[in-house]
Amino acid sequence: MSMLRCEVCGYVQTKEAMGQKCPACGAPGKAIKSYTLAMSPQRYRLLSWKIHPILVHFPSVFTILALVFVVLRFGAPLQWLPFLDAGLRWTMGSLPLFALLSFFTGRMDAQARFKKLSSQHLRRKIQVGITLFLLSLVGAWQVLASETISLWLLPLAFAMNLCTGLLGRLGGELNCAFVIDTPNKKDKRTNKESTT
Repeated sequence: MSMLRCEVCGYVQTKEAMGQKCPACGAPGKAIKSYTLAMSPQRYRLLSWKIHPILVHFPSVFTILALVFVVLRFGAPLQWLPFLDAGLRWTMGSLPLFALLSFFTGRMDAQARFKKLSSQHLRRKIQVGITLFLLSLVGAWQVLASETISLWLLPLAFAMNLCTGLLGRLGGELNCAFVIDTPNKKDKRTNKESTT
């Protein structure tokens, strides 16, 4: 598939979307060269929908909100408790659905991008995703099945935030591995051999 690639940062885009300068780093048009993407048009089209990168923001935001609601709840005035409890029940109750959607779209994205899921990096991301889903189920069960909000939701919310942070880091590393593929070429910014 014919694309354009920025020689400075490694950003790859279609000819129509690239423009006169690199949208990622701002390099001038002379740094943009023709590039052949080693991927079928069908796989590229599936990845270009960006379903997984969009959906992963929901669990990230919900885990942060859950932590904020739990922390505020244990120091808030009594008149705030119904609002905080309702917010906590809504975010924790919705979290398993969005964690599951993110997990399955991530799996679909990885299969389209990497063809197989056997690398250690992908297996680690899958394990952390399953952990986040299981923790979110425990949290949803606690806030929806119980009359009272327990203090043990605080370490649970911290654990879920650690999972989403780790998933973001692992996903970012996988994305960089996909876009930047310039080993043993000179980096034009530093004039040194690239180690990526």
